Amino acid sequence: MKFSPEDYTSLKEAIKDRLHAKGVSLPILKDVYLNEGLSDQRFIWDIFWLSNWCHTHRDNDYLDTHIETATKAAIKELM
Repeated sequence: MKFSPEDYTSLKEAIKDRLHAKGVSLPILKDVYLNEGLSDQRFIWDIFWLSNWCHTHRDNDYLDTHIETATKAAIKELM
């Protein structure tokens, strides 16, 4: 994974905090996406944008593939 350990932890915490603030359960949200026929990739990116992580980490050089891999790993840990 290209993400530094600090950035990965920060992203994971941002996802967890935002979901908690909205009162959303990650497994239930995943089920909604599956039932609606939405892709895993869509789910991953929607969770990433929900986290607002990019707004506090604008100066990184992560590519989309790096972000997707880190977000997918964070989601797996948080499920």
